[in-house]
Formats: sequence, C-alpha cells, structure tokens
Amino acid sequence: MVYCTLNLADCSEEDFDTIIDEFGYVSYKFKSYKSYTPGMQYGLQILINLEDIECDRCYLDGIRLIIHNQSIDPGYYSGGTKSGLTLAPGLSHEISVRRTFSYKLGLPFNNCIKNVNSLKSYNSELYQFMLSSTNYSYRQTDCFDYCMGRELNRELNNSNKIDHWLQIHRKYPFEKFWQFYLRFTRGKINNVCTPFCPLECDSIKYEVTNTFTKLSDNEFNTLFEINGSTNNLIWVNIYYENLEYTSISQVPHMDLFDLISNIGSNLSLFIGISFISLAEIIELLLELFCIFFESKKETTLLPTTQ
Repeated sequence: MVYCTLNLADCSEEDFDTIIDEFGYVSYKFKSYKSYTPGMQYGLQILINLEDIECDRCYLDGIRLIIHNQSIDPGYYSGGTKSGLTLAPGLSHEISVRRTFSYKLGLPFNNCIKNVNSLKSYNSELYQFMLSSTNYSYRQTDCFDYCMGRELNRELNNSNKIDHWLQIHRKYPFEKFWQFYLRFTRGKINNVCTPFCPLECDSIKYEVTNTFTKLSDNEFNTLFEINGSTNNLIWVNIYYENLEYTSISQVPHMDLFDLISNIGSNLSLFIGISFISLAEIIELLLELFCIFFESKKETTLLPTTQ
C-alpha cells in the first residue's frame, strides 16, 4: 500500500485487520472508522502496488473489493466469488456508494423472521447453529452456504456435521465435488435449505457505481515518487455520494380502528345500518334476554297444589 487516506487524514496498515482463511486466501478488512462528509475527496483513497506481490493460485491480475456492513461475516468472501468487484491494475477506480435499508413486516404478513438474534425465533438446527457459532448477523444466504456444506458432508458419509461448503470442497476430489455442486445448485438448494434457513425481514443493500479511467504515468510517478510504469498500480477511491439513504418500510394497510370503520361504512352503505342502529339492536337483545330470564324465574317459583 503506497498511499491511504480517509476524511483527508492519513491511514496505514494498522488500520486494516488481516483475515486468512484455511485455504491461504488473504483479505484486508478496513476497521470501522466513519466517514462524516460525502464527496470524492473525503472517501477512502488507497494506492496499491501489485508489482512485488507473488500469487501462485491467482487467475486474474488485480484485487477483489467487497463492500459490506460491519455486522456481516466477511470470512469466506476472499476465497469465494459470491460478491464484490474485481479491480484491474493500471486504472483509477472511483466507487460511489449508496445505502438502502429494507424493513419488512414479519408473520403473518411475510414469511420472514423479524428478530434474527434469538434462538427461539425459528426451530432449525442450521439457524441455531449460525446464531451460536458466529458473532455476525444472520443472513439466509450465509445459512445456505452451511446447508450446502451439511448436505455435502452427508453425501461423503461424514455423519451429520455442519460446515461451510468452502471448508469441505478442497478436501475431496474436485470431480466428485463438482458433480454434487451442479446437482445441488440447479434446483435442490431452495427445496432442501429454505425450510431450515428462514429469510430475514431486515436487510441492508449497498448500491455501488464503479467509474474507472487509465492512470497517467507522469502524474502518479511525480506525485508518489514511483519509478516505472503504472501498469501494476491500482487507485481506489470509495466514497458516499451523500449521507442520505433509502429506507423502505412495510406498514399494515389498516389497523383495528380502520377495520372497524370500514365494516361500519359497508354496513351503512349496503343495508342501511348505522352505529346507532347497532346499539339499538344490542339493546333489544338485552331486553329480550331480561324478559326471558324473568319469565323463567316466575315459572320456577310457582307453588304446586295437591
């Protein structure tokens, strides 16, 4: 890393956490510092030199950038390809970010779980395993990864063990795993995993726009005192366009008061009953009940003759 700033303040390697998974993939997670000012000049600006980096298993030149919420588990993102942007060297990448928060109603309005932090919210071994074994927020897509790992363990006669599929597939012959992967993901994953992995009602989505241009040798060599070509350099600037965000919330179409009001309006419209008429009907029923009760009482107390 040649250069790093956030909010116009310098940052260094100490501001990144290093994540190494069991396959040797290395990721660098920026710590949870906040950006209080929108605009390109206040974003996270990083210049990376790939010239001295050796990678035996790399199939693409560049880096993978993943923008996620701090509560989301990034542990398996480095080796996987489920999300993120691939940034090519020799280019300047200007990445603007917008946030969308979605809040859905739970049952009976939607088939989703509102409180995903409680073990009692859903009776599923996979769901409870994820809550008890990780400190990150529950997501259905992550639960599917563990579900696929459990099914792979079962197919390999590895009892009922639950693992992330990335922890398993490199331990077994590739052809055997690939046949399972194609068979499982082409239709079975939803049928098998959905009953055990409920959908979360609340979610955060990051909308990312990547604008890139070719780096100028003269400009970057002079500014950062770099000798040679910029073909091995990657300039990344991640920023908020503004601090506004989109919030999508579901609310009931009507509450109890609206329901009673609609019932009264329809009764009045179609059969001419008003609230006063309803009260009169209730009063009449009470009077009839009282008359019946009194007559029953007099009949019971009537003396008998011999």
